[in-house]
Amino acid sequence: MSSSNLPVSLIGAAIALIAVLVWANWFRGRLRRDARIAADLRDSEERWKFALDGAGDGVWDADLKSGKTLYSRRWKEILGYAEHEIGDDGDEWLRLIHPDDVTRVRAENQACLDRRADNFICEFRMRTKDGRWLWILDRGKVVLRSNTGEALRMIGTHTDISARKAGEAREAARANALMQIATHQPLPAILDSIVRDAESRCGWICSILLVDARGTALTRGAAPHVPDFIQGVTEGLPIAAGEGACGAAAHARARVVCAELRTHPNWARYRAVAEQAGWRAGWSEPILDANGRVLGTFANYRSRPGAPTAVEIDNVVQAAQIAAIAIERSRDEQALRASEAQLAAKSRALEVTLERMEEGVMMVSPERIVEVCNRRAIELLELPPEMMAARPTFAELLEYQWRTEEFAHTSEDLQRFVRAGGILDQAQRYERQRPNGRWLEVRSVPIAGGGVLRTYADITEHKRAETTRRALEAQLLEARKLEAIGTLAGGIAHDFNNVMAAILGNVAFARQDIGEGHPAQLYLDQINKAGRRARSLVQQILAFSRKMPDEFVGVSLRPMVGEAVTMLRSVLGSGVTLNAVLPEGRLAVRANPTQLQQVLMNLGTNAWQALPDGVGKIELGLDETVIRPGIPDGPAGLEPGAYAHLWVRDNGRGMNAETRQRIFDPFFTTKPIGQGTGLGLAVVHGIVEAHGGAIEVTSAPGHGSSFDLYLPLVDAESEPMPLDIAVTDTVRGHGEHVLYIDDDEVMALMVDGLLQRLGYRSTCLLDADAAIALVARAPAEVDIVVTDFNMPNRSGLDVVRALAALRPALPVVISSGYVSDELRASATQLGVRAVMQKEHTLEELGPLLHAVLAGR
Repeated sequence: MSSSNLPVSLIGAAIALIAVLVWANWFRGRLRRDARIAADLRDSEERWKFALDGAGDGVWDADLKSGKTLYSRRWKEILGYAEHEIGDDGDEWLRLIHPDDVTRVRAENQACLDRRADNFICEFRMRTKDGRWLWILDRGKVVLRSNTGEALRMIGTHTDISARKAGEAREAARANALMQIATHQPLPAILDSIVRDAESRCGWICSILLVDARGTALTRGAAPHVPDFIQGVTEGLPIAAGEGACGAAAHARARVVCAELRTHPNWARYRAVAEQAGWRAGWSEPILDANGRVLGTFANYRSRPGAPTAVEIDNVVQAAQIAAIAIERSRDEQALRASEAQLAAKSRALEVTLERMEEGVMMVSPERIVEVCNRRAIELLELPPEMMAARPTFAELLEYQWRTEEFAHTSEDLQRFVRAGGILDQAQRYERQRPNGRWLEVRSVPIAGGGVLRTYADITEHKRAETTRRALEAQLLEARKLEAIGTLAGGIAHDFNNVMAAILGNVAFARQDIGEGHPAQLYLDQINKAGRRARSLVQQILAFSRKMPDEFVGVSLRPMVGEAVTMLRSVLGSGVTLNAVLPEGRLAVRANPTQLQQVLMNLGTNAWQALPDGVGKIELGLDETVIRPGIPDGPAGLEPGAYAHLWVRDNGRGMNAETRQRIFDPFFTTKPIGQGTGLGLAVVHGIVEAHGGAIEVTSAPGHGSSFDLYLPLVDAESEPMPLDIAVTDTVRGHGEHVLYIDDDEVMALMVDGLLQRLGYRSTCLLDADAAIALVARAPAEVDIVVTDFNMPNRSGLDVVRALAALRPALPVVISSGYVSDELRASATQLGVRAVMQKEHTLEELGPLLHAVLAGR
């Protein structure tokens, strides 16, 4: 390096050194600033957590990346755990959550993690160390995310809201009791209501004993579930130490707990009656007035030993306070009636009662000044407390309510009353709905001098119950209509059954007589097919009217589905394309054929009604499916095995999730009023379940619906016998004398011809008394009797009894269009040899007579 370049090099080195020093100084400053910020942040977080702990809230801090969570000392204390008993596992809190709440809590927490919600706010139950369940309000927020939006850190708090929840549970009962108090109901009725509510919430048998007029003993107040012999013993119970739980509690004006009645000294005199009642534990809470005087005791008993829990004690304490209000109110009213001079001394107690009441009270003076307006009235009417404290005029109050649109949608009569300043000369009662949607019952009563006393009661729940009651009444009326229709249809179908049996029988006779080659065979065959279909329709009508028993037989599904398609084509409009998907094989199930046909027709009709403007496609299908063990997506509730899969699909409007969940509820319908009962799919669901199957629904708005039925397959099938008579030696008679009794002449003539063709001697009578007289004249001349069950003067069972007196061994068969379990049982008891479905006379009478006469 030359000497001329030396100064330049030194200058460059100096500049570089200066730059390094400047950067080092800046870096040290940055490190100090970052450390200070981190320290401030840690200090801020510590102060925040300290403040929340001081406020009673527990704090949790979740590191979502590591899966670790820090739980504050207060978080653990709320659940009764010591500091070392809860670790830092991120799922520690989930293990303590009530099983019924876990799924909902997970979903709401995940929504916050996924940014579908700004914060995580959720109420749920958690198990304490001693096994109790606390209600927790959990608030959380994601405070740190990665560059990709992944949640890395989440902080939140736990607040114990069990007291609030318990308070809400007591609110309805308190409101009812205070309403009874405010409306001057009899004290025994009020106390009975309080006791019953306490029993429902604490699980003990409860009663109230009252201090008698002398103040030395206890007398009966309310004890709806205490045995009479116990009440006889406790009537006049002395107020003294050692007198059970109640006498001692009234004496000490403090709670007395007897965790084991068999050994507690207070129960030495009453141990026998406690044993007789089956009580093992008891305790009593004194009922005190505002000045601490004893009004009575709230007694509690149960069949197992042990002390009450804190929650049970709190429930009874609250009930005792309400009872104190009722007892005080009752005694105050008695005192007021006894002496007007005591009114001034009781004014403060009445004011306290007004403030405790759940009924709003307002009193307007003759000068139209609002003199009294209790807390509940201010709450119900949503009035400014400061305005009511200033005792406004009634006109000012009405003006305020007009400005808030309080009366915007009220009746004209009410509006005229309001504009008149609320002046009235007789009592009025009306209901009105407030802007917040709640309903109030308002009562106005004129008082001396021209003033008005107004009361306000929240009747929202009553209105809802009334609406529900009217809906249920409408549903009951609809059900009765259906029952009446079913009864009418059943009566018509029963008579029509006789006609069809006669038609089919005579068709069968004609086909035999004219021979197979006769041209009329074609027409007779059509009559036979139409008759069979008519008989099937009759059976469906009888099933609808519940006139057919639930008989299960082996049924081949392919012809049944084909028949349903044929029947649907006859009723569907021209705009519907109806397709059938049927297998080649024979799939059989054990079922009631009529009920299955009803299911297919119901689903097919529903599919048609779901098509927009009646235009679209419907498909009925059948195939075989096998459900194997461990398949998660199989039909719910079905055991592994082979099943017939039936489906009805459409490309109609479809259903949303809410509708899909309710379609099988009785009386639920989406159809207009008068066009649906809401029973069809409920009946379908019941039939499928009764057949050991399952039904699944797939649907979405605009994408149609699919109803998939699964029924267990069987190996064999039992089809109805053909209607053509095949008289063989195995069923032919040998001149035996058959007496047939039926009030239907057409049926009797058909059976007479049938019996002769079967080789029997027959006597067919239309009158039961004539038949009995015939047997009485010559008992040995008749070999067997076949009688209709439903006849005008005598039933078939009456005929059996009469014949048994004439010839006990004479075999009798009963024929009926409705064979119920009761009929079978009565027939068996009277010795009837067989009971036959009347519509199957043509097919079954020959084999049945042969079997009975042969002694089988």
